[in-house]
Amino acid sequence: MLTKMSRSREAAAMKRKRPDLDSPIQGLPDAERVVLSLVKNKKNLGIWVAEVKKEANLPPTLVDKSLTALVKKKLIKQVVNIQNKGKKKHYMTVEFEPSEELTGGSWYSEGNLDKEFITVLRDACLKVIELLKVATVEGIHNFLKKRKVVECTSQQIVEILNSMVLDNAIIEVKSTGLGEYHSIPVRLVCY
Repeated sequence: MLTKMSRSREAAAMKRKRPDLDSPIQGLPDAERVVLSLVKNKKNLGIWVAEVKKEANLPPTLVDKSLTALVKKKLIKQVVNIQNKGKKKHYMTVEFEPSEELTGGSWYSEGNLDKEFITVLRDACLKVIELLKVATVEGIHNFLKKRKVVECTSQQIVEILNSMVLDNAIIEVKSTGLGEYHSIPVRLVCY
């Protein structure tokens, strides 16, 4: 019995892990593997080409060739960074979506501030407030959603309303539950 146990341990110890042939890293040249590792480590923030060149300790032309090859192999993608207006190339692996810090969030489209969307949403919110006289974020969101005026989230409405308050276009108050606020719970923010 003792000999059986030692033989099975020896057999297990002698087994080697097979290389994962389906792994995208398998078969990549060393330079591409290094570059891919650097890009992957930055997750959804992406990495600027100059950072890759600095951290990879490879000749710049080899880094450029590796980035191009990895894009062609669909292992990484180029993304727009709104902080530098797309002048600096950023890369991230394909399994990640760019962070809002990188893309600018819902207010940006293809790296540019979506002024048309902002104007439409701002005007729609103002019209709803004028129509209802007193409105909450939830009330405005429901109104716009039912009538399919503009597709947006309640968070976007909050941000637009906050900017309108700062611009003195509307006033933010808390409901007293009396008079024109009778349908709104006490202390709920309304406009």
